[in-house]
Amino acid sequence: MQQRLGWLAVAVLVLLSAWLLAQLVLLWLAPKPQMPEPQPVSVNASTESQINIAALQGLNLFGQPVSRSQQVNNAPRTQLNLRLLGVAASSERARSAAIIQQGNSQSTYVIGDNLGNSQVTIEDIFPDRVIINNGGRLETLALEGIIDGERPVTLDISTPAAAHDNSNSNTLQQVSVSANQQRIDDAEVNQQLADIRGNPGTLLDYVSIAPVQGPDGLAGYRLSPGRQPELFQQAGLQEGDIAVSINGYDLTDMAQAMAASNELQNSREATIEVLRGDERIELVFNVPAQ
Repeated sequence: MQQRLGWLAVAVLVLLSAWLLAQLVLLWLAPKPQMPEPQPVSVNASTESQINIAALQGLNLFGQPVSRSQQVNNAPRTQLNLRLLGVAASSERARSAAIIQQGNSQSTYVIGDNLGNSQVTIEDIFPDRVIINNGGRLETLALEGIIDGERPVTLDISTPAAAHDNSNSNTLQQVSVSANQQRIDDAEVNQQLADIRGNPGTLLDYVSIAPVQGPDGLAGYRLSPGRQPELFQQAGLQEGDIAVSINGYDLTDMAQAMAASNELQNSREATIEVLRGDERIELVFNVPAQ
């Protein structure tokens, strides 16, 4: 069963796919902790003997210090049993995140996190790799597929302010909507979508998403309308639908979900598969040329 809907629904679908990266989104939106500034402490030191520290540093008694960028660029590939499945790289380091697999478990990490129960920490996150600190030694964990020449699964994050600045650059086009779909005011919808782009957290006003566990683990995401159900209805979704894939990508797999989100940015057609009762339903969305 297929329903052809308009570009407006596609915008909702793209936002929905991004939300499915829930672990990452929450990390991007989380406010950065404010560390208290250290208070100056006065020290009564003897003035009988004064040492010119700056002069000693200028002697470079132990050679020229190695810059942090050199250490990062020269970091050897790690030999630890880790897999980097996905990266969300931001110009703001605190908003970057990475999906790393240890054994059979996948987790999302930000800079400064420890890997599981180990003492290995995340030192830096780049679009194609992660730098880890393994006992004081910087090592590189490359993104899956980089070595084999495959397309990496990455997601570039814009800050909310930048996203809001671009919110008017993509003018929504009103196209034909199936007769059983409710038409809603264009200006209101445009404003709602602009609000979501500026602050993805507000998507929860329009759709509620909850993971559904099956016998073998995550089975999909149950969709329900939020406090303002207009966009949810416009997308042709029904309360209780369980989203399982987008464009053939399995949404229960984090790496595939990220790949789906990337593909939707330039796709001319998007297909979301949902479980509706005992039926599998494909919602097909056409994306007009911009």
